[in-house]
Parts: sequence; C-alpha cells; structure tokens
Amino acid sequence: MAHSKSISDTNEQTLGASGITLTESKKKKEAFSGIKWLDNIFEDYEFNRYGIYAVLLLVVGCMAGIAVGVGAMSSSLQISLLVIPTMASLVMILAVAPMRPLIWVSLFAILVDIIMIVYNLLV
Repeated sequence: MAHSKSISDTNEQTLGASGITLTESKKKKEAFSGIKWLDNIFEDYEFNRYGIYAVLLLVVGCMAGIAVGVGAMSSSLQISLLVIPTMASLVMILAVAPMRPLIWVSLFAILVDIIMIVYNLLV
C-alpha cells in the first residue's frame, strides 16, 4: 500500500535526534470588517487585546465626558443616548468580552458621542 499525502493546513517539522515534532498551524486571517483601513488598524486585535482596552477606555470615557460637558446636561434624552452605548462598551471592557463585539460597540459609542458634540455645538 502506497503512502498517500494529504494537503492540510498544518506544517510539521521534526527537530533532529530528539524526535520532537513541531506543528505550525497556518490560519487564514479573516477580515475584521471588510473596510480596508479598519482592517489594517485591527489586523491582529486578539494579540493587541490589552493595548486596545486601554485606548478604548480612554477614548470612550473622554468623548462621553466631553459630549456631556458640551451640552447634553440639559436634556435627559441626550444623556440617555450617551450613557447606554458608553456604559455598554465600558462594561464589555471590564467583563473581558470578545474583541470583535467590543470594538464595534465602542466605535458606535464614539460615533454617538461625536454626533452629540456636533449637535450641541451647532444648536
């Protein structure tokens, strides 16, 4: 019976006399969003988990504070629109949630903050 070689996603390498076999898995990286510039930023988001946590914590918290300070204090509807996505992203950071949903919720919170800041500056 002849040996058949199958094509797989692993690469095996044997180290000299010890007989230790190293298996390296070649995973095809999946795109984060399909948007090129966003994929470049979050290319290896699982590896950079704690750095992304720190940046998101700082940006989401400061943007929400600025949005409230600019004029959302006078309207309970605006505060509600700011608090819900901001607290959702901060809770996900504290809960060590999966990175993909955390990044999307945080980007949504930042977008809402920017919209509220612009709205309160123009009105």
